[in-house]
Amino acid sequence: MHIFPVIILAIIQGITEFLPISSSAHLLITSEMMNIRENLSLDISLHLGTLMAVLIYFRTEALNFFKFIMPFFSSNKISKTKINQNLIVASLPIIFIGGLAYMSGFAEIFRDLHFIGLSTIVFGLALYFADIRSNEESLKVDNLSYKKSLVVGFFQIFAIIPGASRAGVVYTGSRIVGLNRVEAAKFSMLLSIMIQNFHFYMDQKNQVNHIFLKFGQRKIMQLNIKIIMN
Repeated sequence: MHIFPVIILAIIQGITEFLPISSSAHLLITSEMMNIRENLSLDISLHLGTLMAVLIYFRTEALNFFKFIMPFFSSNKISKTKINQNLIVASLPIIFIGGLAYMSGFAEIFRDLHFIGLSTIVFGLALYFADIRSNEESLKVDNLSYKKSLVVGFFQIFAIIPGASRAGVVYTGSRIVGLNRVEAAKFSMLLSIMIQNFHFYMDQKNQVNHIFLKFGQRKIMQLNIKIIMN
C-alpha cells in the first residue's frame, strides 16, 4: 500500500475517533471509495496514533493509572483511587469477550458495508435516546459503583462491530448509569487507553504466531523434499 492512502486514513481516524461515530466504519467506507485494502491490523495501527493523543491530553490520569496497575514502576505509594478501579472493571468484558471474538476471527464477520450502515443507525438512535433521557446529574467516574462500571463495560463489547463507535457505546452506557456528559466523554477516552493497548497486543501476538506458522510450514516442506530426494 502506498503512503498517501494511509495518510488519508490517518486523518479520518484522527477526526472520527473522539466523536461518537465509528472510526472503523469510516475507515472501511473510505477504503472502499479509494479502492484500497483496509484490514483489522491497519485499523489497529491507525488507532495507535489517537491513543498517543489521549495519553498526552490525559497524561496525569494515564500516569496514575499505569502506576496503579504496575506499582513496581514507582517507588511512591499510589492511592487506589476509584477511577483507576472503575477503569479496570469496565475493561474486563471487552478484554475477555472481545478478545475471544478477535482471536476466533468472529470480529471480521461484521466488517461488511451493509452491516455497518445498519449498526450505525441502530447505535446512533440508542445514543440519542440515552442522552436525552438522562438527567444532568453530578455523578462522576470516581463515584461510580463497580456494578455501574461493569454495565458500561458490557456496552463497550458492542465496539467490536464496525458502525458501533466505541466512544459512542461507552458514552451511551455512561449516560444510562447516570454520568453527566463531560464525565461520560472523559470515561470513554480513558477507557480507550487500556482497550487500544490490548488490541495492539493481540494484533502483534497474531502477527508473531503467523510468522512462526509460516516458518514451521517452510521447514516441514523442506524436510519432505529432502526425504523424497533421498
